[in-house]
Amino acid sequence: MATPAPTNRHSRRREQTRSRIIAAAESLMREQGVDAVTIQDITERADVGHGSFYVHFESKNDVLVPIAQDHARRFSLQVDKLTGGYADPAAAFATNVRHLFRAISGDPLWSYFVFRSGLPNEKLREGIGDVGRRDLEKGRASGRFLIPDVDTVVSFLLGSLVGVLNDVSRGLLDEHAFELAAELVLRVVGIPIEEAAEICSAPLPRLKLVGGTPTSPKVA
Repeated sequence: MATPAPTNRHSRRREQTRSRIIAAAESLMREQGVDAVTIQDITERADVGHGSFYVHFESKNDVLVPIAQDHARRFSLQVDKLTGGYADPAAAFATNVRHLFRAISGDPLWSYFVFRSGLPNEKLREGIGDVGRRDLEKGRASGRFLIPDVDTVVSFLLGSLVGVLNDVSRGLLDEHAFELAAELVLRVVGIPIEEAAEICSAPLPRLKLVGGTPTSPKVA
């Protein structure tokens, strides 16, 4: 196995500056809300020059991309631990989707990133990740899911996720829509109607969100 080339001093300093900007932006945005924070606020807290910000990011909202990516990465690790022992790919996939709805809607920065950042679709996808790809691939390989192409299902799921979350955030749907949406996706990948409904109505095991708040369906 090849040994990675050592990182030079300039590259280390550059990465450290970028990390300070991201950390400062996240802490300020959580304290004050995204709209209230300026680039000047971020550079002052990060203790970097104004020009250094634009070396790494094009706009304030662009900083939300690595923040959301980090949340998506940690969410994936957490949900993988939660569902690692599941024998049924359909149950693992549904649990992943149901929790992801709640993780995004429950985190102000992740939610802002999806709905209000105005960033192009490719950046939105970077910050949400490939939803349930591994579960979909396992389900397809085992014959549990009847899908010709995983990429198409992932794209379909991302669009559905954003649409449902948007309507929940606007009060047009309640949280029960998360279960129905997961059920509909299971039906799309070939799970029979009754079985999909049973899987998505099962109690959802608690998951510690990226921000540290446990997530589970609200009790009426």
